[in-house]
Amino acid sequence: MTEQDHHTGQPPATDPAQPYTPTVAPEDDTARTKRRWLAAAIIGGVVVVTAGVLVGIIVTASQPTALERAAEACNGAAALEGSGASAEMQELFEGSSEMRALLQGNVVVEDDGKTLVVRTRSTDADPLGASTISLECVQVQLEVPTRITESISTTRALDGRQNDQWDDYTAQWGYHPDNGLSLIISQD
Repeated sequence: MTEQDHHTGQPPATDPAQPYTPTVAPEDDTARTKRRWLAAAIIGGVVVVTAGVLVGIIVTASQPTALERAAEACNGAAALEGSGASAEMQELFEGSSEMRALLQGNVVVEDDGKTLVVRTRSTDADPLGASTISLECVQVQLEVPTRITESISTTRALDGRQNDQWDDYTAQWGYHPDNGLSLIISQD
């Protein structure tokens, strides 16, 4: 008997003490398969995105910092190219091992690539100012603003330590005629 109660739309209960429990049609295999594929696709997408993020973090962490790149470009004979030195200046250095030696060790990276130290030599130790080529190279590589490069070049021993900042860099420097210039650049 498939008669229905016209008020509830349910078939009449055979036992009034028992509540009506509708029967659920069995799930069809196609719907179950679609849900499984959807779950697998979502999980697969999450795995791919997570792996991509991890690879990006690892690649970024293994790349040299801007300060490390500047040090590499400005230490030794590479400083001639990195500073934009004239052809005559480059020729002068190519012919003299003593001049090339003045370009070594002027730029050092510290603090896991977050600090760059540049030192020039005194006028007595470097009468041609060869060690300043490394300084000029760092200024070019890190795009140090003119206001700072001019401040650095006009600092006297009487001025003490100076500092300034640009972008995400902070610079501190001091000069003494017996020692030359000491410049420390840190990246925030």
